[in-house]
Amino acid sequence: MDNVVLRQGPQSYVKSKGTRIIMDPDIMAFYEGLSTTIDFQAIPEPDSRFEVKNLIGEGTYGEVYKAVDITNQKVVAIKILDDIGENMEEIEEEFRVLSTHWIHPNIPHFIGLFFRRGDTRIEDQIWIAMELCDGGSVADLVTFHLQYGLPGLQEEEIAYIMNEINHSLDYLHKHNTLHRDVKGSNILLNKEGEVKLIDYGVACELSTQSARRHTSVGTPYWMAPEVILCDGQQMEYDSRCDVWSLGITAIELAEGKAPLSDLHPMRALFQIPRNPPPALKDEMEWSKEFIDFVHECLTKDYEERPVMAEIAEHPFLLNVSQNPTYIQKSLARRIKMMQETDFKGKVVEPTTKNGKLKEKRKEKSTLMLRDDLASLEYISEDIILDNLRRHFQMKQIYVYIGEILLAINPYQDLGLYSSREMYRYRNVSKFDNPPHAFALANHAYHAMIHEKKNQRFVITGESGAGKTVTSNVVMKMLVYLGRAPHRNIEDKILQINPILEAFGNAKTLWNDNSSRFAKIIDLSFSKMGKITGAKI
Repeated sequence: MDNVVLRQGPQSYVKSKGTRIIMDPDIMAFYEGLSTTIDFQAIPEPDSRFEVKNLIGEGTYGEVYKAVDITNQKVVAIKILDDIGENMEEIEEEFRVLSTHWIHPNIPHFIGLFFRRGDTRIEDQIWIAMELCDGGSVADLVTFHLQYGLPGLQEEEIAYIMNEINHSLDYLHKHNTLHRDVKGSNILLNKEGEVKLIDYGVACELSTQSARRHTSVGTPYWMAPEVILCDGQQMEYDSRCDVWSLGITAIELAEGKAPLSDLHPMRALFQIPRNPPPALKDEMEWSKEFIDFVHECLTKDYEERPVMAEIAEHPFLLNVSQNPTYIQKSLARRIKMMQETDFKGKVVEPTTKNGKLKEKRKEKSTLMLRDDLASLEYISEDIILDNLRRHFQMKQIYVYIGEILLAINPYQDLGLYSSREMYRYRNVSKFDNPPHAFALANHAYHAMIHEKKNQRFVITGESGAGKTVTSNVVMKMLVYLGRAPHRNIEDKILQINPILEAFGNAKTLWNDNSSRFAKIIDLSFSKMGKITGAKI
């Protein structure tokens, strides 16, 4: 057999005239045992097979390029993943699903897996060659129409896309595979308007159709409540997590974005399990069938949520034409219009896995901070202090521990107590915004009104911890919430603290304004929630 030695940087490998790679011993030592499903010595190299053209897509784990297969001159898509050791689990799952299930018409045709040596080990690449879907993602399509002020997708177009994705997911579920990252960015179209479900890097295989999983993984805004809650808790989920994501995707296609997508992903992860299920905002715009379809998919209790095969029998999907050529042509016209502009595509969404958030492909995953330290899986003094340190480094001085709000004095003005911040925290759930004394005051104020019960704050801490400031902040918010028109009693109440401090505070070695007394402030409100007076 003739051999050709290829040299790339300090390393070299021998490639036969076929496509088998024989690695150097040190490279073999690194990759041996890295994967239980991929034999790196048997993977061909890609350079002699493909001519790479241009970048057409990017995700949190890799980039996708248009390329030409030199063996037959067909245009294909190449997904390139580097940092193989870091991304091995994603590579294995993508390979397993595509190589096994590409036969389904809504899953891209799999061409092959390839290995390309880099100058360093971290620059080694896995290339996954597959069918090119040259129409872009449905997320790009709806974002394009939204940004250009054009009419969005018609309901029958959404129904057609949902029906095609339902076919692929039902097929995968019957073959014991969960996708776990269903969203508009992972639904591609070709120029003929045909639909393909892509990106199987966080998919998983079950032992049986009824088996459960315990790993919290996915893209935050589309993740099912039970998937989020299994991070750090004894929770589990099954294939119905994909049903929830399908419902969120339906809202995304109808309204241009997923619910809560204006929030930071960690904030969304905190709210999804606690909020009522989202729904279409303007129900007058949509049919009863579509509204009910979303409602069924977004059943909060996954044990009550229908499986994908049951969703396939929903009237919203059953009403899709058996010959959807005219819908495909309509989508093809939309794609053509988008591609004739300078539209750049939707920003890549961050993904989460095993308690870590990955926001950009070239960045390392970061540990997600918890707003409530009581939700940590393991609690010790070191873990609590480490979380507080991370919060403080991000200038987040407040954190919950159950019903307790813990504050760390930053000894500087962070702009946390402005009128704008008070407005942000008024009349909303305690969990709608980051932890704050305003949030606790607002929560207590509304509990007093709705539950008809007195509320009490206990503010305690060592000298210099910020007790005086916190007391003033809480009073400021309560007075703001209970302010009545044409009165000045609120201003008088807020002037109490400076007067008391003038007589009862002192400068110490640790604190220039140290309280030398304890105080109880009793605020009175009317039944309508208007402040009526105060006692000290």
